[in-house]
Amino acid sequence: MSRQTQIAILGGGICGQALAYALSTKGMSVRVFEQAASSQEIGAGIGLGANACLALERLGLLDSVVSKSDEGRLTLRSFEFVTGDTHELIYDYPTSETDFGLGMHRAALLDAITSVLPPGVLTFNKRCISIAREQDNIILGFADDTTYAADVLLGCDGIKSATREFLLSGSAKPANTKYVAYRGLVPSQRLLDQGLLTSDLSRPRMYCEQDKHLITFPVKGGSMTNIVAFAKRANVVPFERVISSARNNWVESVELSTVQRDYEGWGTKVQAILQSIENPTKWTLHALDPPLSSFVSGRIALVGDAAHAMLPHLGAGAGQGLEDALLLTQLLTRPDVSVENVEFVLRAYDAIRVPRANGVLEGSARAGDIYEGRGPSGPTVNGIRQDLEGIWDPVWHGYDLEEAYQRAAHMFLESLRCSPHDRT
Repeated sequence: MSRQTQIAILGGGICGQALAYALSTKGMSVRVFEQAASSQEIGAGIGLGANACLALERLGLLDSVVSKSDEGRLTLRSFEFVTGDTHELIYDYPTSETDFGLGMHRAALLDAITSVLPPGVLTFNKRCISIAREQDNIILGFADDTTYAADVLLGCDGIKSATREFLLSGSAKPANTKYVAYRGLVPSQRLLDQGLLTSDLSRPRMYCEQDKHLITFPVKGGSMTNIVAFAKRANVVPFERVISSARNNWVESVELSTVQRDYEGWGTKVQAILQSIENPTKWTLHALDPPLSSFVSGRIALVGDAAHAMLPHLGAGAGQGLEDALLLTQLLTRPDVSVENVEFVLRAYDAIRVPRANGVLEGSARAGDIYEGRGPSGPTVNGIRQDLEGIWDPVWHGYDLEEAYQRAAHMFLESLRCSPHDRT
């Protein structure tokens, strides 16, 4: 390298910190700027599938994450699907020895990464208000009147990404999906006291009905149960109102009776699950629709939700961000990468990640349709069962992380070979 590449990351969430950890432990010069005053993740559970856990392992973070999970090992199984009214079994998704996963609290996942991040890498209270390209530098301007010059900017700043706003001049705002999600995190014992069985809570389960579905899965070693109830409707508050209404942030507290009205007529177990929720919240779900055709411009790249915010119906959003982080780490830490040729790295990242992440984004939307009886085989139990077969395979098993890196590395080397200038 002619000199060390200075990398700036906007956004200190799960994806941004994971990327910063992996880069910094391999000797890269990296700074993370987070607008919040401290590491924050809204209190909810998160499920990490097999591909996400493999990416965490290769990023060097899996041991730390597992140690914070209260499980101490990878345990999360595939979903069991039942009807919402009678709780008739629809489909028991097959689990193989490679279907390892993890359910945990989002805050615990972020803490697992923050706790091993080298000192000085992460800076809080840094709200980015401007991004400018000046000669060979990318200049970040912050609300505290400071600036930072970087060679590479990686935008890990989420669905409301300032980096994406700069790159695309506001032309790619998240779209209202017309889904709302009611969320709760409750002690599992409370559900047992309501009449549910241990077998109802020991693995992920989905209750499916027309235009709605509800999921539960264990976190904190099974002592807590994460609950998310989805409803699709036409009268969701439009995006333009949401972003202009006193920092609504797409999340609001609701009365339990509001949640229960949406699931009237559902079976006794669903009623008990909903009754157990204290202080439920309603989330208006947004996604990038249509998907972005590129995540990169020059030396600036979008990562995670900034690039491909998706519906949560495959539980794959975090995993796709971790796959992004892994490929960027593998490419940026190559010994033949320099400030002069780093754009070739980002082009290779773009070529590999756009079809993969956007494919999962589109698959997540299709999955919601299947759960709620809008799949190609129709709303019957047999139709839903048929459409569910293999639905997670492209996410968990149909993508080879090492092969993806080899293809990206080949693209990078081809770019070097074809360049009229000496880029090494």
